[in-house]
Amino acid sequence: MPVKKSSELSGPDPIVSSNSSDRQLIVKNDPEKPLPVGLNIFTLVVIDNSGNRSKVARAEVIVRDTTAPTAVIRPASQTIEFGQDFILDGSDSSDIGGQIAAYEWTLVPSPQ
Repeated sequence: MPVKKSSELSGPDPIVSSNSSDRQLIVKNDPEKPLPVGLNIFTLVVIDNSGNRSKVARAEVIVRDTTAPTAVIRPASQTIEFGQDFILDGSDSSDIGGQIAAYEWTLVPSPQ
């Protein structure tokens, strides 16, 4: 994320409430565009009434993805003729906190 002044921390980024007199930065994640998973870095510079600027202070916020993905198979059930080809589609599977990294298909033996 490029460095932005507090007045510029809005719009498509997570909702951030701050102005030049705020001692706290309030970050409210928009469900449509949340803070990304992984390392996010925030910086702070304070300025005194003489215009002197502090050294940059830095805070690291690590967003973890702890939500399991959802597996979806289409069609969920079908009947085919012996020896007939068929397709099972997992492309409707999803992960709200990231991206699907692998699809592990398994044929489970049916009870006799």
